[in-house]
Amino acid sequence: MTLHTEDYPTAINALQQYMANEPEETEGQLLLGKAYIGAQQYEAARDQAQKILDLTQDDGVVKRASLLQGEALFQLEDYDAAEQLLVPIAKAVNLYQNEAFYLLGQLYHKKGKLKRAYRMMKAAQIGHHKNATPYILTQLHDYVHELYTNSLADNAAAIEAHATAPIVQALKSSVWSYKDFQSQKLGDFNPEQVANIKDSLSTTTLLLTEKGAAILSGDSVTLYTYQLDRQKESSAIVSFIPLDKMPTEQVKLILTAAGTLTYSKEKGEVLVFEATAPTALPDAIQALFQQYTTAKDLQLLGGVAAQVVDQWT
Repeated sequence: MTLHTEDYPTAINALQQYMANEPEETEGQLLLGKAYIGAQQYEAARDQAQKILDLTQDDGVVKRASLLQGEALFQLEDYDAAEQLLVPIAKAVNLYQNEAFYLLGQLYHKKGKLKRAYRMMKAAQIGHHKNATPYILTQLHDYVHELYTNSLADNAAAIEAHATAPIVQALKSSVWSYKDFQSQKLGDFNPEQVANIKDSLSTTTLLLTEKGAAILSGDSVTLYTYQLDRQKESSAIVSFIPLDKMPTEQVKLILTAAGTLTYSKEKGEVLVFEATAPTALPDAIQALFQQYTTAKDLQLLGGVAAQVVDQWT
Protein backbone atom coordinates (compact mmCIF):
# COMPACT_ATOMS: atom_id res chain seq x y z
CA MET A 1 0.00 0.00 0.00
CA THR A 2 1.33 3.42 -0.96
CA LEU A 3 0.31 4.65 2.52
CA HIS A 4 3.58 3.20 3.82
CA THR A 5 5.61 5.16 1.28
CA GLU A 6 3.76 8.38 2.19
CA ASP A 7 2.24 8.68 -1.28
CA TYR A 8 -1.00 9.75 0.34
CA PRO A 9 -2.91 11.02 -2.74
CA THR A 10 -2.40 7.67 -4.49
CA ALA A 11 -3.36 5.80 -1.32
CA ILE A 12 -6.51 7.89 -0.91
CA ASN A 13 -7.55 7.24 -4.50
CA ALA A 14 -6.96 3.49 -4.20
CA LEU A 15 -8.79 3.23 -0.88
CA GLN A 16 -11.74 5.26 -2.09
CA GLN A 17 -12.13 2.89 -5.04
CA TYR A 18 -11.86 -0.12 -2.74
CA MET A 19 -14.38 1.28 -0.25
CA ALA A 20 -16.88 1.95 -3.03
CA ASN A 21 -17.19 -1.84 -3.32
CA GLU A 22 -16.68 -2.65 0.39
CA PRO A 23 -18.39 0.22 2.26
CA GLU A 24 -18.63 -1.65 5.58
CA GLU A 25 -15.03 -2.91 5.67
CA THR A 26 -13.75 -1.03 8.72
CA GLU A 27 -10.04 -1.71 8.26
CA GLY A 28 -10.12 -0.03 4.88
CA GLN A 29 -12.14 2.84 6.34
CA LEU A 30 -9.51 3.33 9.05
CA LEU A 31 -6.67 3.26 6.53
CA LEU A 32 -8.47 5.88 4.48
CA GLY A 33 -8.75 8.07 7.56
CA LYS A 34 -5.03 7.71 8.26
CA ALA A 35 -4.29 8.60 4.65
CA TYR A 36 -6.33 11.78 5.05
CA ILE A 37 -4.26 12.62 8.16
CA GLY A 38 -1.05 12.02 6.22
CA ALA A 39 -2.28 14.26 3.42
CA GLN A 40 -3.23 16.93 5.99
CA GLN A 41 -6.88 16.70 4.92
CA TYR A 42 -8.04 16.93 8.52
CA GLU A 43 -11.70 17.71 7.90
CA ALA A 44 -11.95 14.66 5.66
CA ALA A 45 -10.20 12.57 8.35
CA ARG A 46 -12.63 13.83 11.00
CA ASP A 47 -15.62 12.97 8.84
CA GLN A 48 -14.15 9.60 7.89
CA ALA A 49 -13.72 8.71 11.56
CA GLN A 50 -17.33 9.66 12.26
CA LYS A 51 -18.45 7.42 9.40
CA ILE A 52 -16.65 4.51 11.09
CA LEU A 53 -18.17 5.34 14.49
CA ASP A 54 -21.62 5.30 12.88
CA LEU A 55 -20.84 1.95 11.25
CA THR A 56 -19.77 -0.25 14.18
CA GLN A 57 -19.80 -0.76 17.93
CA ASP A 58 -16.75 -3.03 17.98
CA ASP A 59 -14.68 -1.75 20.93
CA GLY A 60 -11.29 -1.96 19.22
CA VAL A 61 -12.51 -0.27 16.06
CA VAL A 62 -14.32 2.41 18.07
CA LYS A 63 -11.12 3.22 19.97
CA ARG A 64 -9.10 3.46 16.75
CA ALA A 65 -11.72 5.65 15.09
CA SER A 66 -11.95 7.86 18.18
CA LEU A 67 -8.18 8.21 18.21
CA LEU A 68 -8.25 9.09 14.50
CA GLN A 69 -10.99 11.67 15.03
CA GLY A 70 -9.18 13.07 18.07
CA GLU A 71 -6.02 13.56 16.03
CA ALA A 72 -7.97 15.24 13.24
CA LEU A 73 -9.73 17.58 15.69
CA PHE A 74 -6.41 18.38 17.34
CA GLN A 75 -4.95 19.37 13.98
CA LEU A 76 -8.06 21.47 13.33
CA GLU A 77 -7.37 23.20 16.70
CA ASP A 78 -10.69 22.04 18.15
CA TYR A 79 -8.86 21.13 21.34
CA ASP A 80 -11.85 20.68 23.66
CA ALA A 81 -13.56 18.23 21.31
CA ALA A 82 -10.30 16.35 20.77
CA GLU A 83 -9.73 16.12 24.53
CA GLN A 84 -13.18 14.60 25.08
CA LEU A 85 -12.33 11.80 22.65
CA LEU A 86 -8.76 11.18 23.77
CA VAL A 87 -9.08 11.23 27.58
CA PRO A 88 -11.19 8.02 27.82
CA ILE A 89 -8.65 6.18 25.65
CA ALA A 90 -5.77 7.41 27.81
CA LYS A 91 -7.50 6.39 31.05
CA ALA A 92 -7.99 2.72 30.15
CA VAL A 93 -5.23 0.20 29.46
CA ASN A 94 -5.49 -0.63 25.77
CA LEU A 95 -3.38 -0.87 22.61
CA TYR A 96 -4.04 2.77 21.73
CA GLN A 97 -3.44 4.33 25.15
CA ASN A 98 0.13 5.37 24.41
CA GLU A 99 -0.82 7.26 21.25
CA ALA A 100 -3.58 9.01 23.23
CA PHE A 101 -0.99 10.06 25.84
CA TYR A 102 1.19 11.53 23.11
CA LEU A 103 -1.65 13.45 21.44
CA LEU A 104 -2.89 14.75 24.79
CA GLY A 105 0.63 15.90 25.63
CA GLN A 106 0.68 17.98 22.48
CA LEU A 107 -2.88 19.19 23.08
CA TYR A 108 -2.21 20.41 26.63
CA HIS A 109 0.99 22.05 25.45
CA LYS A 110 -1.02 23.98 22.85
CA LYS A 111 -3.50 24.99 25.58
CA GLY A 112 -0.64 26.23 27.80
CA LYS A 113 -1.25 23.57 30.47
CA LEU A 114 2.40 22.62 30.84
CA LYS A 115 2.10 20.37 33.89
CA ARG A 116 -0.56 18.24 32.20
CA ALA A 117 1.36 18.32 28.94
CA TYR A 118 4.46 16.96 30.61
CA ARG A 119 2.57 14.28 32.56
CA MET A 120 0.96 12.98 29.36
CA MET A 121 4.19 13.12 27.39
CA LYS A 122 6.04 11.40 30.24
CA ALA A 123 3.45 8.62 30.20
CA ALA A 124 3.97 8.28 26.45
CA GLN A 125 7.73 8.13 27.04
CA ILE A 126 7.35 5.39 29.65
CA GLY A 127 5.27 3.52 27.09
CA HIS A 128 8.17 3.86 24.60
CA HIS A 129 6.42 6.19 22.17
CA LYS A 130 9.18 6.97 19.70
CA ASN A 131 8.39 10.70 19.52
CA ALA A 132 7.86 11.42 23.22
CA THR A 133 11.48 11.97 24.29
CA PRO A 134 12.34 14.28 21.35
CA TYR A 135 9.18 16.29 22.09
CA ILE A 136 10.08 16.66 25.78
CA LEU A 137 13.67 17.66 25.02
CA THR A 138 12.68 20.28 22.46
CA GLN A 139 9.17 21.54 23.11
CA LEU A 140 8.93 21.18 26.91
CA HIS A 141 12.56 21.60 27.90
CA ASP A 142 12.28 25.02 29.56
CA TYR A 143 9.45 23.76 31.78
CA VAL A 144 11.31 20.54 32.65
CA HIS A 145 14.60 22.32 33.36
CA GLU A 146 12.81 24.60 35.82
CA LEU A 147 11.35 21.52 37.54
CA TYR A 148 14.85 20.07 37.83
CA THR A 149 16.31 23.27 39.25
CA ASN A 150 13.52 23.58 41.83
CA SER A 151 13.85 19.95 42.91
CA LEU A 152 17.55 20.37 43.60
CA ALA A 153 16.84 23.53 45.59
CA ASP A 154 14.13 21.74 47.60
CA ASN A 155 16.60 19.00 48.52
CA ALA A 156 19.48 21.34 49.39
CA ALA A 157 19.57 20.39 53.09
CA ALA A 158 19.81 16.66 52.33
CA ILE A 159 22.47 17.30 49.69
CA GLU A 160 24.59 19.16 52.22
CA ALA A 161 24.04 16.47 54.85
CA HIS A 162 25.13 13.51 52.69
CA ALA A 163 27.91 15.22 50.74
CA THR A 164 30.62 13.75 52.97
CA ALA A 165 29.01 10.33 53.47
CA PRO A 166 31.53 7.50 52.83
CA ILE A 167 29.31 5.77 50.26
CA VAL A 168 28.89 9.00 48.30
CA GLN A 169 32.60 9.71 48.38
CA ALA A 170 33.31 6.16 47.19
CA LEU A 171 30.90 6.28 44.26
CA LYS A 172 31.02 9.85 42.99
CA SER A 173 34.24 9.72 40.97
CA SER A 174 33.29 6.92 38.60
CA VAL A 175 30.74 6.16 35.94
CA TRP A 176 29.00 2.92 36.91
CA SER A 177 28.49 0.70 33.86
CA TYR A 178 26.32 -2.40 33.59
CA LYS A 179 28.06 -5.68 34.37
CA ASP A 180 25.32 -8.20 35.20
CA PHE A 181 21.71 -8.71 36.24
CA GLN A 182 20.79 -11.24 38.90
CA SER A 183 17.20 -12.26 39.63
CA GLN A 184 15.36 -15.23 41.04
CA LYS A 185 12.80 -14.72 38.25
CA LEU A 186 15.38 -15.58 35.58
CA GLY A 187 14.90 -19.22 36.53
CA ASP A 188 11.54 -19.07 34.77
CA PHE A 189 13.21 -18.42 31.39
CA ASN A 190 15.33 -20.48 29.02
CA PRO A 191 18.99 -19.54 28.40
CA GLU A 192 18.23 -17.65 25.20
CA GLN A 193 15.54 -15.59 26.92
CA VAL A 194 17.87 -14.85 29.84
CA ALA A 195 20.56 -13.69 27.41
CA ASN A 196 18.04 -11.40 25.69
CA ILE A 197 16.91 -9.92 29.02
CA LYS A 198 20.49 -9.21 30.05
CA ASP A 199 21.33 -7.81 26.63
CA SER A 200 18.42 -5.36 26.93
CA LEU A 201 20.04 -4.01 30.12
CA SER A 202 23.56 -3.76 28.70
CA THR A 203 23.51 0.02 28.21
CA THR A 204 22.28 0.76 31.75
CA THR A 205 24.61 3.35 33.27
CA LEU A 206 24.61 5.19 36.60
CA LEU A 207 26.20 8.56 37.31
CA LEU A 208 26.16 9.60 40.97
CA THR A 209 27.23 12.96 42.32
CA GLU A 210 26.84 14.76 45.61
CA LYS A 211 23.76 16.51 44.22
CA GLY A 212 22.01 13.68 42.46
CA ALA A 213 22.15 10.88 39.94
CA ALA A 214 21.50 10.17 36.27
CA ILE A 215 20.44 6.71 35.14
CA LEU A 216 20.49 5.69 31.49
CA SER A 217 18.09 2.79 31.07
CA GLY A 218 16.67 1.58 27.78
CA ASP A 219 15.49 4.58 25.79
CA SER A 220 15.51 7.21 28.54
CA VAL A 221 17.72 9.06 31.00
CA THR A 222 16.18 9.87 34.38
CA LEU A 223 17.69 12.55 36.61
CA TYR A 224 17.38 12.38 40.38
CA THR A 225 18.33 14.04 43.59
CA TYR A 226 18.42 11.74 46.62
CA GLN A 227 18.40 11.27 50.38
CA LEU A 228 20.30 8.66 52.36
CA ASP A 229 17.73 6.93 54.55
CA ARG A 230 20.27 4.58 56.17
CA GLN A 231 23.95 4.26 55.54
CA LYS A 232 27.06 2.33 56.47
CA GLU A 233 30.64 2.60 55.27
CA SER A 234 30.01 0.83 51.98
CA SER A 235 26.23 0.58 51.67
CA ALA A 236 23.10 2.68 51.91
CA ILE A 237 19.35 2.68 51.53
CA VAL A 238 18.74 5.59 49.18
CA SER A 239 15.57 7.42 48.23
CA PHE A 240 16.06 8.51 44.62
CA ILE A 241 13.78 11.50 43.98
CA PRO A 242 13.18 12.19 40.26
CA LEU A 243 13.89 15.81 39.45
CA ASP A 244 10.65 15.96 37.45
CA LYS A 245 8.56 15.23 40.58
CA MET A 246 7.65 11.68 39.60
CA PRO A 247 7.33 9.09 42.43
CA THR A 248 10.37 8.45 44.64
CA GLU A 249 12.23 5.14 44.25
CA GLN A 250 13.95 3.45 47.20
CA VAL A 251 17.14 1.61 46.28
CA LYS A 252 19.72 -0.43 48.18
CA LEU A 253 23.31 0.29 47.11
CA ILE A 254 26.25 -1.89 48.15
CA LEU A 255 29.87 -1.32 47.18
CA THR A 256 31.35 -4.83 47.27
CA ALA A 257 34.83 -5.91 48.28
CA ALA A 258 35.46 -6.71 44.62
CA GLY A 259 34.82 -3.08 43.71
CA THR A 260 31.49 -3.64 41.96
CA LEU A 261 28.31 -1.81 42.88
CA THR A 262 25.02 -3.63 43.43
CA TYR A 263 21.76 -1.76 42.90
CA SER A 264 18.49 -3.30 44.07
CA LYS A 265 14.95 -1.90 43.97
CA GLU A 266 13.14 -5.20 44.47
CA LYS A 267 13.90 -8.15 46.72
CA GLY A 268 15.73 -10.84 44.78
CA GLU A 269 16.68 -8.56 41.86
CA VAL A 270 20.12 -6.96 41.60
CA LEU A 271 21.85 -4.91 38.93
CA VAL A 272 25.63 -5.18 39.14
CA PHE A 273 27.76 -2.26 37.94
CA GLU A 274 31.49 -1.83 37.47
CA ALA A 275 33.46 1.40 37.70
CA THR A 276 34.47 3.19 34.52
CA ALA A 277 36.43 6.41 34.22
CA PRO A 278 34.34 9.26 32.75
CA THR A 279 36.89 9.67 29.98
CA ALA A 280 36.62 5.96 29.10
CA LEU A 281 32.86 5.90 28.62
CA PRO A 282 32.14 4.16 25.26
CA ASP A 283 31.07 6.38 22.41
CA ALA A 284 27.80 4.44 22.09
CA ILE A 285 26.88 5.22 25.69
CA GLN A 286 27.86 8.86 25.25
CA ALA A 287 25.60 9.00 22.21
CA LEU A 288 22.65 7.62 24.19
CA PHE A 289 23.12 10.23 26.93
CA GLN A 290 23.15 12.93 24.28
CA GLN A 291 20.03 11.48 22.66
CA TYR A 292 17.95 11.17 25.83
CA THR A 293 18.98 14.21 27.89
CA THR A 294 20.66 17.57 27.42
CA ALA A 295 24.00 18.98 28.50
CA LYS A 296 22.20 21.80 30.32
CA ASP A 297 20.22 19.33 32.43
CA LEU A 298 23.05 16.92 33.15
CA GLN A 299 25.35 19.75 34.21
CA LEU A 300 22.92 20.59 37.03
CA LEU A 301 24.21 17.51 38.86
CA GLY A 302 27.86 18.63 38.69
CA GLY A 303 30.64 16.17 39.46
CA VAL A 304 31.00 13.15 37.21
CA ALA A 305 27.84 14.10 35.29
CA ALA A 306 29.48 17.37 34.23
CA GLN A 307 32.63 15.45 33.31
CA VAL A 308 30.58 13.24 30.99
CA VAL A 309 29.16 16.34 29.31
CA ASP A 310 32.71 17.63 28.84
CA GLN A 311 33.38 14.60 26.61
CA TRP A 312 30.62 15.73 24.22
CA THR A 313 32.49 18.83 23.06
